[in-house]
Amino acid sequence: WLVVFNGRVVANNYDSVADLIDVGGKVAFVAAAEGKRFAFFDGIELGKEYDSVDDVASIGTRLAFTAQARNKKWLVIFDGSQQADEYDYVADLTDVANKPAFSARKNETVLVVFDGKELGKQYDAVDFVTDIDGKLAFSALRSGKRFIVLDLQERASGKEYDDILEIVDVAGKPAFIAQLVGKRFVVFGSEELGRQYESVADLVAVGDKPAFIALYNVKVFVVQNGHELGG
Repeated sequence: WLVVFNGRVVANNYDSVADLIDVGGKVAFVAAAEGKRFAFFDGIELGKEYDSVDDVASIGTRLAFTAQARNKKWLVIFDGSQQADEYDYVADLTDVANKPAFSARKNETVLVVFDGKELGKQYDAVDFVTDIDGKLAFSALRSGKRFIVLDLQERASGKEYDDILEIVDVAGKPAFIAQLVGKRFVVFGSEELGRQYESVADLVAVGDKPAFIALYNVKVFVVQNGHELGG
C-alpha cells in the first residue's frame, strides 16, 4: 500500500493503511509492516516501541493515538506524551475543545479521561464521548438506565432511556438516538422529535437541525426538520 497526499506519494511499502486523517494540514494514519501496527505522521513512523497502535486522532492541530504496551495495557499518546494511566482498554478517542478525551476501563471501573483527568467513575458504563459546543459530553449508564452527561451535568436531556445509540453536536446542542420500550427516536436538546420508530440510523446535522434515516411499518424515511421524506 502507498499513500498519496496533495499529489505526491508520502508513504509506501506498507502491508496495510487505515484511519487516514488530516492533522494540522499534515497526513496521519495507522500503518502495518513486518507484523507491527504503528502511527505515521508528517513522514515519521511513531509508536513502534509498543506492541500495537490501534487508532489515530487529530486533537486541535496535534496528533493523538492509542497504543498497546508490552504488558497488554492500553494508553493514549498525545503530542508525544502519555495521557493519564494505563488501561485495560480505551475507546472513543476524540477532540474536545482541543484536548484529548476518551473512554476507558481500569480493573472493574469504567471512566472518561479528559485532558489527563479521570472522570465518571460513578457510572456502570460510559460511551460515545464527544464534543458538544466545546464541552465534554457522553452517554452514561446507571441502574440499567442511560442518560446524557454534558459538561459533567447529568441528565442534560432531562430524561433517562433504555439505551442511547449515538450523540451528535447540532448547533451547539446534543442530538442523540434513544431507545425506550423497544422503540427508537431522536432527542434534540431536551425535545423528542416526531414519533417513535422501529429503527433509527445515520444521525447527522443539516444546518441547525438534526436529520436521520428511520424505519416505520416497513417503510424507510429520511426525517429532516421534523418532516418525513420518501417512504
